Amino acid sequence: MAAKKEAVDYGALRRALQAEGPKRVYLLYGAEDYLQNQFAADIRAACLSGGGEDWNYHRLDGPNVDLGALEEAVSAVPFFGARTLAELWGFDLNACKAADAERLRAVIEDIPDYCTLLITLPAGYEPDGRLAVFKAIKKAGGALEFTAQGQNQLMTWIARRFAALHKSVSRAACEQLIFMTGGLMGRILPEIEKLAAYVKSEEVSLEDVKAVAIKFPEANVFEMGELIAGKDYAKAAAVLQELLDMRTEPIMILAMLGRSMRQLYTARLLLDRGQGIQELMAELDIRFEFIARRLLSGARGFDAETLRAALRRMAEADLEMKSGRSAEGAALLTELLLSFAVEHVR
Repeated sequence: MAAKKEAVDYGALRRALQAEGPKRVYLLYGAEDYLQNQFAADIRAACLSGGGEDWNYHRLDGPNVDLGALEEAVSAVPFFGARTLAELWGFDLNACKAADAERLRAVIEDIPDYCTLLITLPAGYEPDGRLAVFKAIKKAGGALEFTAQGQNQLMTWIARRFAALHKSVSRAACEQLIFMTGGLMGRILPEIEKLAAYVKSEEVSLEDVKAVAIKFPEANVFEMGELIAGKDYAKAAAVLQELLDMRTEPIMILAMLGRSMRQLYTARLLLDRGQGIQELMAELDIRFEFIARRLLSGARGFDAETLRAALRRMAEADLEMKSGRSAEGAALLTELLLSFAVEHVR
């Protein structure tokens, strides 16, 4: 079973920050960069609320950092304010050399009470949990992973954002917007603003979202899996061509399609055991019930053996792409799609 990642309760984090004040160290990471950046701004405001931002705020950027400058920033006594804030952005924690990692760990374990060190990693970057630096931050209670929010929280947030722009939105439209963007707020927000400007009626509909919002590659690949399940290979080929026209790397398309087919295989196995939505959501750590419904529906178009054969062919295509035929990635994907069609016809 996939390890379930609980979505960070952003409201609870803000309340704790306001009630208890800033911790000495934070590490913010994960796919949900919108909430990550929001909480970084909250920490900044809490640390510098007493004034003295020009003297008490220190920011260092980049995958490599001058640890001497970081040590100076952390040890700087606040001036015209109550607290010093040192921010480290875009640092490659996993690539930190052993000596530097030990030095950084020592800095983290000896941060003065008047200082907060905020380390913010790029979206999607996941630190190695075995690192001593990560363990030190986690021990201090400051390691926070920002993942996609749950369905109810996200749909409520979408409705509020539309309401702020004097629009309402149907449930089906919310679900489609979540599907097309992968459920990440940083992707959803510009689409909400675009839809509010485009749609003339009071309510934003499912058709409006399909017509206006950008569909990210993951959503296209998911739909390709559904089309293959429904034996609509012409449309599946059209989706593949659309992805290639968007300059999506063939190896990335194959990786996403492989994930989608593995999800369908899991759904098929659960169906064969008489299980359904709740078991699938738990098994694959799916946050959105409508996605689980779509997977189960798609899985009904296959039997388990067909999906096992498809996964074997995808593994072979992956090996070919990585061992000499990477320049023929588009052709390999087309061959793969044709093999699905042949298998389904039998």
